[in-house]
Amino acid sequence: MHNILIVDDEEIVLELEAVILELSGYKVTSFSEPEKALGYYRENYKDFDLVILDMMMPKMNGNILFKKMKESNPQIKAIIVSGYLEEKDMEDAIKHGLKGFMKKPVKPQDFIRKIEETIKGDIKSEHFQT
Repeated sequence: MHNILIVDDEEIVLELEAVILELSGYKVTSFSEPEKALGYYRENYKDFDLVILDMMMPKMNGNILFKKMKESNPQIKAIIVSGYLEEKDMEDAIKHGLKGFMKKPVKPQDFIRKIEETIKGDIKSEHFQT
């Protein structure tokens, strides 16, 4: 069973993503506050196969959170699922090793496929949505 960490400040999105993943057989840990997620990840990064981040969150955006998590785990596998795209942030995150981006709203089957591809390391460019 793969373990996934989700960070999104919108509770309804967080819950929906968690349910989709749990129904697909994943173990999910979720946070609505980036700072708490970062602290937890720093202590437990070895437990996670993938991190899913929202881009726009208060106090810390997904790109900054991703880079801070990468300091603890240079091998981090992460994707951003967001309704907002700031091109310079996405380019920077990709340069630092982000594995993909999906624009909200995401169809559950596309969401699961992207997660499976990312965990396996089989990232297909057509699923790197912008």
